[in-house]
Amino acid sequence: MLKLHRCSYTFLHTDLDAPRGRLAVADPDRPGVTQWRTLLAEDPESVLEDVALTDGGGDATEPELLLASRRRHAVSEVTVHDLATGSPLREFALPGLGSVTELSARRGASGTSSRSRPSRR
Repeated sequence: MLKLHRCSYTFLHTDLDAPRGRLAVADPDRPGVTQWRTLLAEDPESVLEDVALTDGGGDATEPELLLASRRRHAVSEVTVHDLATGSPLREFALPGLGSVTELSARRGASGTSSRSRPSRR
């Protein structure tokens, strides 16, 4: 699966070379796989299920933070990460055992999903 989020850079939620999922970032002018930089690496203990980019709200449109949803041992966890480095900043305390099915940073907003394989150029 390849899920794209666009802003100044292209964020790619993919399982390419990472069966449990990873998040990569690329310059839209140089989107080839060899140019990708991994922002959230594959975790051998969990599956990266969704990501969302948050902005400052209101008229702000440039992303500021990254949300990530992973499933570990059939239980979801949501973490907040630095958008530039992918470094974890905090974990959301969920109300109990359960599953997060989708992350959305703005009402009506979503990324573009594609099941095609990117070229390795």
